[in-house]
Amino acid sequence: MAIETKDMVVKKMVYLYLCSYAQKEPELALMCINTLRRDCDNEDPMVRGVALRSMCSLKLDCMLEYVEQPLKKGLTDISAYVRRTAVMGILKVYHVNRSMVEDGDYISLLYKMVYDVDTGVVMNVIFVLNELCSEKGGMDLTANILMHLLNRIGEFSEWGLNAILDLVCRYKPGGEDEVYAIMNLLDPVLRTTNSGAVLATIRCFLHVTAEMPEMHGQIYARTKPPLLTFITGGQPEVQFSVLKHLELILKRPATAGVFDDEYRQLFVRYNE
Repeated sequence: MAIETKDMVVKKMVYLYLCSYAQKEPELALMCINTLRRDCDNEDPMVRGVALRSMCSLKLDCMLEYVEQPLKKGLTDISAYVRRTAVMGILKVYHVNRSMVEDGDYISLLYKMVYDVDTGVVMNVIFVLNELCSEKGGMDLTANILMHLLNRIGEFSEWGLNAILDLVCRYKPGGEDEVYAIMNLLDPVLRTTNSGAVLATIRCFLHVTAEMPEMHGQIYARTKPPLLTFITGGQPEVQFSVLKHLELILKRPATAGVFDDEYRQLFVRYNE
């Protein structure tokens, strides 16, 4: 009865209570399933999303037959928030009943949602697919999927950006043209202020050119300015991390002479 309230704060607290105690009282939890399903059809996307999240969080195998229809409907909802919630709901269901997800065509639906207009949905899809396909090393990558993500890379948050860079490091390019296309799309990332993203981009460059060692000298020359920027920045934790990376990089033959003209940047400063 308390779920019926229009007060969103109270509704969320009741949902949280249900999720916390459902496993201890599964028969009582089953009594609220109709109300939850009704809320999944509410005109307010916030209510729909919270109701769907709660249904998937009950962690009861006996509930899954009631969850399937709202979950699939949530994947095509007009609200990006509901779609994001539905994607994460698939993972919650997977941990309760693995066969339901594997036999229910959910994985192929997730691959289609990689092309969703909302980057938040796309990020959830990537993380869920990596989890579902963890036994084979993560989600299957095709040239179309990767190039689509790289063409939209400027739209993603820093968290999402690093996840995409991890995908690039798992991908094997089909030829030199593809290598250059990937590097051109990643080049703007070197100008970001996120040190993790810059270092991951350098790793991607070296990975995609693994069979083109003659390119490595140019890569190190291109990545020198952002690395020096972080070394001279005011964050000691970032400076330390970048210097440790640089220590490894400078041991490679391809870096010979690249940093020679910037030796002053590597002197110890009085305030360090």
